[in-house]
Amino acid sequence: MFHLCRAMLVSHRSRPGLERGHIDWLPAHDHVLAFVHDPRVEHGPACLSAFNASSRPARYTLPAMMKPMLDASHPLPSGTCVGQTLELPPYSAAFATL
Repeated sequence: MFHLCRAMLVSHRSRPGLERGHIDWLPAHDHVLAFVHDPRVEHGPACLSAFNASSRPARYTLPAMMKPMLDASHPLPSGTCVGQTLELPPYSAAFATL
């Protein structure tokens, strides 16, 4: 878990648009923490972040209006998106531009 948190911080620092704006938490799930970071128009597009902090795969259904474009260029195991469902391996993350 320590390495997961550390890698998330490194990934966050590599995205300058995440320094401003606000966070909207998405509905809770047993093992997934998900939120949308909206940096405001002048700082770039909104970004979805979802984390599976469990030792089991997890599925997370996104709100209907979201059309994520996944970004796998981070150091964590990456999830996939099928329709409106994120599929996250154990101890993984999904980042997407909205």
